[in-house]
Amino acid sequence: MLLGALGGFVGGQALVSTLPFLGQLVTLGVSPPFQLDVGVAQLTFGFTLELNFGAILGALLGVILYYFLEG
Repeated sequence: MLLGALGGFVGGQALVSTLPFLGQLVTLGVSPPFQLDVGVAQLTFGFTLELNFGAILGALLGVILYYFLEG
């Protein structure tokens, strides 16, 4: 799945001039980060994941290919 996402990301960036929708970013995560101040220490929790549609399609293709080859 990770290799599929990486391949999809690279392929999406390479084909963005031909298929512009592959370069559109999807952002998932917490913005702004969550902050917890307990007096003595301050903790900051945050997570952001930016994917383009090529990476999403590549990850889905990787999962489908994995199940096809395993079964």
